[in-house]
Amino acid sequence: MNAVDEAGKKAEERWLSRAKGKDTPMSKEEAQVMFRCAPLYSDKSCREAHANFDDAPVDRRMQLLVGSCKAAYCPKLAAPKPAICDAKEPSLAELTASWRELDTAILKHEHGDAIQPVLDAKKRANEKVLKAAAVYYDAGAPDFFGDAGPPKDAGGDAK
Repeated sequence: MNAVDEAGKKAEERWLSRAKGKDTPMSKEEAQVMFRCAPLYSDKSCREAHANFDDAPVDRRMQLLVGSCKAAYCPKLAAPKPAICDAKEPSLAELTASWRELDTAILKHEHGDAIQPVLDAKKRANEKVLKAAAVYYDAGAPDFFGDAGPPKDAGGDAK
């Protein structure tokens, strides 16, 4: 639970720093949260997908994580199962959007009511990060676009 809270706090700080135009790299707490949460999963393939999350290519991370955990746990979960369990070839957007529901179902399956403090910590961390990310985007993503800010036209081409 502390790993999740630490990562959420560091992610919030990073987004707020980026909103001020600072190029702020990911903290070790953020980078290690998936690794540190890996022991929560008894299935080896899902546990290893968590432990190796940051080693996977960025564009494949969610596919590998959700794919491994989906294959391992969906057959074991009680109905009603997360929607992703029935998806044949989900897109990356669908995998990402459905991960929290699947992860929550897996953790409740594995640990019962004892997992609630961890789920609460994840929720707190996600809320902090989403709020800080909104500040960043409201500021015009300054570390990405620089002082000029985002392009003004709908096509995305800077003038």
